[in-house]
Amino acid sequence: MALNDSAFIRVLDDSDKVQISKIFEWYASDFGGGNSIIEYINNFRDEKIPTNYAVEYYEYDWALNEKKS
Repeated sequence: MALNDSAFIRVLDDSDKVQISKIFEWYASDFGGGNSIIEYINNFRDEKIPTNYAVEYYEYDWALNEKKS
């Protein structure tokens, strides 16, 4: 599951941050908005992210939408 994949959800324990895809920013209201996005993500994670971590968004990889031949 993507929400447990460290390449998709990047937890930076040394700086109390979590980096997540811009998709979560674009559709924030679907995920609870603000830091409650962490609470939403934690519903599906094996290892929970501390809810006091700052949220940062990384750019979406549009190449994922391309079909492979």
